[in-house]
Amino acid sequence: LLLMLTWKMAREALNPALAPPVEGEADDAAPLPNPWRSFMRGVLLALSSPSAILWFAAVGGALIAKSGATSAGAASLFLLGFFAGGLGWTFFLCGLASHGRKRAGTSLLRACHVLSALLFAYFSYSVIVHGYRELILQGAGAS
Repeated sequence: LLLMLTWKMAREALNPALAPPVEGEADDAAPLPNPWRSFMRGVLLALSSPSAILWFAAVGGALIAKSGATSAGAASLFLLGFFAGGLGWTFFLCGLASHGRKRAGTSLLRACHVLSALLFAYFSYSVIVHGYRELILQGAGAS
C-alpha cells in the first residue's frame, strides 16, 4: 500500500495532467451540493472509521483520566471541550487546505506531491527493511 501511494504521488508530481481532476475545479457554473447533505456525508464517513472512534475514545479517555475529573459533570465538560477543540482544528485544517489550494497554485501543489512521495518512499523502505529484519530474526530464533 505504501509503495502504491509512493507511485501515485510521484506520478502526480511528475505529470499533473494524469492526475484526476479535483472536485470543484472543473466547472464553476455547476450547482453546489446541499451543505447539510455534505455535512451528514462527512459525519457518516467519520463514524464509519473505527480507528477514528477508537483514537477519540483512547486519547479522550486517557486525557480525562489524567485531568483528574472525578465527577461525571467534570468528565463530560472536559470531553465536550476535547471534542470542540478537535472539531475546531478540523475546520481550521479544512479551511486552510481549501484556501491554500486556490491561492498557492500548481508549483506548491507539485512540491507537496514530491514531499508526499518522498515520505511514502521512506516509510515503505522503513517498513520493508524492518519487517525483513524481524522475519530474519524470528527465523534465526526458531532454528
